[in-house]
Order: sequence, then structure tokens, then C-alpha cells
Amino acid sequence: MIWRGYNNFGIVAVAIYSAVEAAGGLSISKAVVVAPLVMHKETMKLFKGNFGGRGIAALVSSRPELFLNFRARFEAGLPVSFNAIQYLISTRALAVEGSRLGLVEPMLITKEFGERAKTIKKVAPKIATLLDSPVDEIYLNLRIVL
Repeated sequence: MIWRGYNNFGIVAVAIYSAVEAAGGLSISKAVVVAPLVMHKETMKLFKGNFGGRGIAALVSSRPELFLNFRARFEAGLPVSFNAIQYLISTRALAVEGSRLGLVEPMLITKEFGERAKTIKKVAPKIATLLDSPVDEIYLNLRIVL
């Protein structure tokens, strides 16, 4: 995957923070799945539309074309995801509680962050719903191999 400025560290930090906030906390293993979701234009179109709150298994079976290259997107997004998590922890926006990320300080996503960040913030509850499944089920359905 070629890095483009469109998919940058700031966007990933906003996405992970927003997903953790919407979910009321996320495990680190689920948080690193956020970047490949928000960096994929077609998946974001789905989230912006009528997503319907389906679980990961239902979504993968109904829209498999969105996840054909998910493993490659996941692997390409790991460094920026961990950097974003580290940044969010060092700025005290998030904290590690066991193996989960929880909120510490509120981060207001304002117009200065840009339209894309505001869109990600808006769809974060849908991402949180998608990640509500057990982590092993998420990784199995997305064909992530560790």
C-alpha cells in the first residue's frame, strides 16, 4: 500500500480516539482495526450511508468486496495505528487500562480538523457497533493472521 497524505497520522488518531469514545473503550487489538476501515473509501461510503448496525460477520458476508484486501490494509496501517495510539496516550487523550484504551481528556473535533475528521467522528458509532463482536470473531471474519 502506498502512503498518501490523505491517509495520515492525524486522521488515524482522530479515528481511533472517536471509536474509543463511541465504544466507551476499546481493546488495543480492536483499535488497530479502525485505520484500515477509515482509510478505505468504499467502506467509509457504507458508514456514511444506511449501515444498519450489522455485526462484522453479517457485513463481511453481505459486502465481501469491501474486505478482499483488508489484511493488506491492516498490515499497512499497523505502524500508523500504533503511532497514533502512542500519541493519544502521551497527550493524555487516552489511557491504557489493562489491554483496553479508555478516555482521559476530551478531544473536540472541530472544523479546524477538516471535513474528513468531522465525517469520521460522525460515523464512529457505526465503527464501534462493528467492533462490538469478540476480537477473535473480528479477526477471523476479516482474515487477519497474526
